[in-house]
Amino acid sequence: MGWTATRRSFIRNGAIGLGTAYGLNVMTGMAWAAAPEDFPIATTASGKLQGMNFGGILRFLGIPYGASTAGANRFKPARPVKPWTGVREAFGFGEIAPQRPGDLRGEYTRLIEWDKQNGGMGEDCLMLNVWTPALGDGKKRPVFVSFHGGGFSSGSGAAPGFNGDPLARYGDAVVVTVNHRLAAFGFLHLGDLIGPEFAQSGNVGMLDLEAALKWVRTNAEAFGGDPNCVTIFGQSGGGRKVSSMLSLPSSKGLFHRGIVESGSISRFLSRDEANANARVLLAELGIAPTNARKILDVPMLDLLNAQTRAGAKVGGLGFMPMVDGRIYPAYPALQNAADVSVIIGTTRDESALYMTDYNLDRAGLDSWAAKRFGANSQRVVSAFRQAYPDISPYMMKVRIDTQWDRRARAIKQADQRAALKGAPTWVFRFDAPSPADGGKFGAIHGIEVALAFHNPLETITAEAPPYIRKLNDQVADIWLAFGRTGDPNNLSIPTWQPYDSASRTSLLLDKQVQAVSDPDRDLRLLRDEIGDAGAPRD
Repeated sequence: MGWTATRRSFIRNGAIGLGTAYGLNVMTGMAWAAAPEDFPIATTASGKLQGMNFGGILRFLGIPYGASTAGANRFKPARPVKPWTGVREAFGFGEIAPQRPGDLRGEYTRLIEWDKQNGGMGEDCLMLNVWTPALGDGKKRPVFVSFHGGGFSSGSGAAPGFNGDPLARYGDAVVVTVNHRLAAFGFLHLGDLIGPEFAQSGNVGMLDLEAALKWVRTNAEAFGGDPNCVTIFGQSGGGRKVSSMLSLPSSKGLFHRGIVESGSISRFLSRDEANANARVLLAELGIAPTNARKILDVPMLDLLNAQTRAGAKVGGLGFMPMVDGRIYPAYPALQNAADVSVIIGTTRDESALYMTDYNLDRAGLDSWAAKRFGANSQRVVSAFRQAYPDISPYMMKVRIDTQWDRRARAIKQADQRAALKGAPTWVFRFDAPSPADGGKFGAIHGIEVALAFHNPLETITAEAPPYIRKLNDQVADIWLAFGRTGDPNNLSIPTWQPYDSASRTSLLLDKQVQAVSDPDRDLRLLRDEIGDAGAPRD
C-alpha cells in the first residue's frame, strides 16, 4: 500500500514520542507505549485517516483531495480521490507542486523560507493539511483555509510559517493549508492548441483550490468544523488566489469570508496572452504548436526546466489565471462575491522584499525617481519627504514603490467592493517594522503572516520588542472574530469601521493600533493623479 508510512513501527514502538511524555522518556530511558488518543482516527468521505495528537491539537497531514495530476490527468481538472479501505496514515506532508528550489543564501529568501518542505515534490500534489482541537464533537468551529504565497509559481501549505497548530489552539478553530498546481502545470492554456479536452487547462490551478474547498465542505464536520463558516485567507500569491476565488463563479457558496493580504490583483491574462505564453513554452521544449499534444509526455523535470526558461521570456504576466470565457467569463467579477465579507490589507513597506540598496543616498533616490516618473519625479519625492521627513532615502524609495504598486491595488479593490454596496469590506495596513537587522526592512512584505497564524515560534524571539507579542494576539484576534461572525471587531482593537469611499477607514497595526480615515491621503491622491507610470504589472 503506497501510502503507508515506513515510520509506523518506529512511532508506535515509542522511539518517537509526543509532548511531555517524549521529553520524560528521553531523559529517564523509560519505555513508552502510545495510547489510542495519541493517534486519533478521523472518518472522511474517502476513508479513515490516522493523525497525531500534539498536546490537544490533532494534526492530519498529506490528505489527498484529488487524484494525481500526472500522466493522463496532466493539465486537466482534478479527478476524485479513489476511496481506500483500512486506515490511511496522515503523519507527514504530501508532495509539493513542481517548482524551482529557492536560493537560501539570499536574506529575503531566508525570511520567507518557502523551500523548507519535507514531503517531496511531484505531480501527486493535490494535498491538504488539517489542524483541529477535536473530531466530530458537534461544536461547529470556524474553518480557516490558507492559500499559500509564492505568486502562482512557488510555495506550499507545508511551509513553516503556515503551521496551523497555534491558531487552532488559540482560537478553538479548524485550520487547513493546501497545495495545488502551479505555473505551467496549473495555468497553461492548451485549449486552442490541442482542443476542447483541455479547454480548462489555463485555470486548473484555481480549480484545484475549488476542489479543496469542496473537500472542506464535505469533511469539515468530521474534523469538528462548520462547513457553513469557512474563511479563505492568504498573503501575497495567497492573497492573489483569494482575490481570484472571489471572482470564480463556480466557487460561490464554498466559502463565506475572505482575507486578502498584499494580494489584490488587477487583471488576468487574456486569451491571446495565454496562447502566446503557451507557444513560448512549446518552443523551449522544441515542440511545434501543431504537435502540442506531445507536451503531455514530457517528463516533469524537463517541463519544469522549460517553464523556468519560458518564464524569463513571458515576463510578469506569466503563467497565471486567464479570462477563458468558461471558468472565468471576466475578471474581476465583483458581483460573484458581493455577499462575502472581505478584509483587504498590505504592509507599509511591501517593496523592501525586493529592494536591497540599503545605502541609497538622496542623489540615488532622485535618479531612480527620474527614471520611473519622468517629469513628475520631483513632485513624487517631495510629497513623500513631506509625509515622512525622518526616513532614509532607501526607505523612501520602498514606500514610494509600495504606494504605487500593492497599496494602490488594495485600495482599488476596496473601492470596487464598496461600490457594490454588498457585504462589508475592511481595510488594514500593517505598519510595525520587523525588528530583524536593526529594522532595516521596515514593515516588509509578509511580516504579518506568522502573526495571522498566531505562530509565536516564528514571531516571538528574545530580540522581539514587547509590542510584537501584543500584535501576535491582536492580528489573530482579528482573524478569529472575522471568521466566526464576519466582523473583525473584538475587544483587543479599537472600533474598526467598514471601508467606504467617503471615510476610507484603515486599521493601522503598529505599536499603537488605531483606525484612521484615509491615511496618507495626499500620497494616494498623487498616485491617482499620475497613474500607473512605472508601476509593476500584476
